Amino acid sequence: MGIKNNLIEKAIKIIQIDNDNCVVLLDFFDPFFKDNKQLASKNIFLLDRKEDIKWIVHSDLLISGGFVDILFKENNLKAVSWNTGLYKIDLGTGFATPEILLK
Repeated sequence: MGIKNNLIEKAIKIIQIDNDNCVVLLDFFDPFFKDNKQLASKNIFLLDRKEDIKWIVHSDLLISGGFVDILFKENNLKAVSWNTGLYKIDLGTGFATPEILLK
């Protein structure tokens, strides 16, 4: 990805999942994504304590835009997409499954 050392610095939100992992949300308008809509829709990363990327969020449905918020409650990671969809993110794989439309 080329920005390993900058993910934490560029993050708009960081959630510590456990002692070894954190989830990082980047702004999908960040210059890193260079107007690439498919890449911008993958703006959530799971990092280990060395800041190595363990997974990048992916979904069969969200192929443009990106996520604007992440939430972690009762060991469940959720993300809100730019178009107000709520997605559940599998902590093992990073796969995002839509749950509801919030708007």
